[in-house]
Amino acid sequence: MTAEIAIMNREAVALAADSAVTISLGGAPRVYASANKLFALSRHQPIGVMIYGNSDFMTVPWETVIKLYRARLAGNAYSTVEEYASDFISFVQSEHALASEDNQEAYVRRTLSTYYGRLQQEIEVEFGALFRQKLQEEPMPTPQETSELFGDAAQAVIDRHHQLWRAAKYANTMGAANADSLRKQYRKTIRETKESALGAPLTATTSRKLTRLAGWVLSKYADLPFSLGETGVVIAGFGADQVFPAVQSLIISGISGGKLKYKHDKGKSDEISATSGATVIPYAQDEMVRSFMEGIEPDYWVDMLRAVRKLLDEFPSTFVNSIQWVTEQEKERFIQGAARASEDVFEVFNEEFNNIKRTRYVDPVVTTIASMPKSELPAVAEALVNLQSFKRRVSGEQETVGGPIDVMLISKGDGLVWIQRKHYFDRELNPHYFQSEGREVIDGNSGPGIEQTKETVR
Repeated sequence: MTAEIAIMNREAVALAADSAVTISLGGAPRVYASANKLFALSRHQPIGVMIYGNSDFMTVPWETVIKLYRARLAGNAYSTVEEYASDFISFVQSEHALASEDNQEAYVRRTLSTYYGRLQQEIEVEFGALFRQKLQEEPMPTPQETSELFGDAAQAVIDRHHQLWRAAKYANTMGAANADSLRKQYRKTIRETKESALGAPLTATTSRKLTRLAGWVLSKYADLPFSLGETGVVIAGFGADQVFPAVQSLIISGISGGKLKYKHDKGKSDEISATSGATVIPYAQDEMVRSFMEGIEPDYWVDMLRAVRKLLDEFPSTFVNSIQWVTEQEKERFIQGAARASEDVFEVFNEEFNNIKRTRYVDPVVTTIASMPKSELPAVAEALVNLQSFKRRVSGEQETVGGPIDVMLISKGDGLVWIQRKHYFDRELNPHYFQSEGREVIDGNSGPGIEQTKETVR
């Protein structure tokens, strides 16, 4: 995981990213604090890019993909940030070196193995719950009953996922025809990954549903509690015709059947205008940024809403049943009426507190950022990423956010300026690196260290 942020006002956009990367190779996950997630997308234009999530695309590191694109882009400029994002997508889709047939086959196998594996885990949890319930009703179930319970658990979980994916939206440029084509093209891989994770299909109907799910997994995006290898790509800065900065956020998965699975993340994209003076957009792990912006920790807010909802759900029957002189029929009518009123009260409560969060906490911060000079934006961005890192360090959780924080500032007049940037090598020993990359050291310092790496990429 990671923590990244984009902060914009009418002068500039500041981007900040931590350096932690989590690697799992069959054993316990290991976290390294040396990953590069923030890059200049062009050497000549004021445009940058951040990545989060999966660190490679079709086994090719994203850093390599970005620098291949940067070389191809050369001195070209586009009118808007949105056009840069579209051109980047076209490059990823069309660059054959990134996605050979074997690579596409490996991507499909890897994605479906991950998905079916998680499906199997859910089935085991569901089966455990059903088995414990059965034990409360009778002595140890027979092998036949146990097998039936497992079948019921599998059917329930698969049906749930089937409904979820049926309602999910297709990726950009994909549709039902693509899902059908992928099921046919990768029929053998689907069968092998399905049987490897779940064993022999329980029924013909279940097998068909699992195959249908495979087509959707390769062509749709569903709201899942786990990742299927997606990468968030954030492109920010100024197009040639833009006087205010903009951010375009993409979710990119992989290529199968010669087709790229991706979508525009509109909720994480924005642009500054004459009527919109500032915005703060966190990416990946964002709970501390949201706590800072909204005045309350997101999980605590969810717990509070759950507690209020439970109280309001239980109150009508508790109150009405305490009245002695009311008949049972009247009590039932009163309870139904009070339950409807409780629903209305909950909606009013939720709306009122959301208004408080916005007017008392979010709006004042956004107003302040809107009036900040551009030189202050990087410090705010770094502080908010540091806040997420500090939370992880003291919470007892795995430190999946941390390490040096890379920070860049992009403005129309000064272009892309690195405020902080880590290097894995000694600067004094590698002057050719800066000369060949066209980097100009603007602070006059030399030697290793993040504090000495203010550079402008032209």
